[in-house]
Formats: sequence, C-alpha cells, structure tokens
Amino acid sequence: MKLQDLFPRGSAKPVLQNPRTTTLFEELEDRLAAMEGHSTQQRWMVSQAQALITEIAEVRWLLVEQDVLGIPVPVLLVVLFWLCLLFMSFGLFAPPNATVTVVLFLCALAVAGAIQTILDLSRPLEGVIRVSAQPLRHALEVINRLKPNLP
Repeated sequence: MKLQDLFPRGSAKPVLQNPRTTTLFEELEDRLAAMEGHSTQQRWMVSQAQALITEIAEVRWLLVEQDVLGIPVPVLLVVLFWLCLLFMSFGLFAPPNATVTVVLFLCALAVAGAIQTILDLSRPLEGVIRVSAQPLRHALEVINRLKPNLP
C-alpha cells in the first residue's frame, strides 16, 4: 500500500522510488482521460481530477529529487565553517567569565538547533519534524466508508 511506502512504521526510511507508484499514476491518468462527463459539472469534475493527479505526480517527483539531492554537503560545510569562525571570534574577544561561557554555549546550541531544523525540513517524510500521515489515513477512512455507496 502507498501509505506504508510514504509513512513506514518505526524508523524505516520512506520508499519514494517505487516503480509500482509510477504505474498506478499512469493507470489513473489513463482512466481519467477515458472518462466522459455527460453534464458540464461532470466534465468540470473530471478536469479537476486530472489537474489534481498531475499536481500530485509533480509533487511526488519533487520529493524524489529532493531525496536524492537534499542540502548540498559543500554548502553545509561552508555554513558550519563560518559559524565556527564566528563563535571562535566571539570567544576570543569576550572576557573569560561564567556568564559569557553560558551565553556562548546557549547561542551555539540555538544555532545547532536551527541547522538541525533546516536539515529536518529538507526531508519532510523523515526526521524529528515530518509530514503527518493522519490526513491521508483520514481520507482513506472516508473513501472506504463511501465505497459501498458508490455506483
């Protein structure tokens, strides 16, 4: 199921490059292209569904590309080097006392937290900060409840 691919249980990594997903998107696009709406409203709904499936496919490919690329390591190393120099200069010119040491430590901790947050946000399906699977699970529950009533 696609839900387990994107939101695996535990600390497993999400599977974004599943070939079955591409096949499912293509099948869905073919089915939508074959649908004919008899009324204006039905034709509008088919066109909206086609636009949504295209947008979902685009977002999926962005996630795949982002998973491959992520934040470039040289950029991260340059930022870390710059921050190390900055904090070394603060420590070099600050008077040596407990207050300065605690403040520099707290500032370094805040910067480290900011870098960790940026790294977590660059991978939305894994890490401490991640996209919730709850809206997708809720939508599946609603669809499964409505399924017996559909023609």
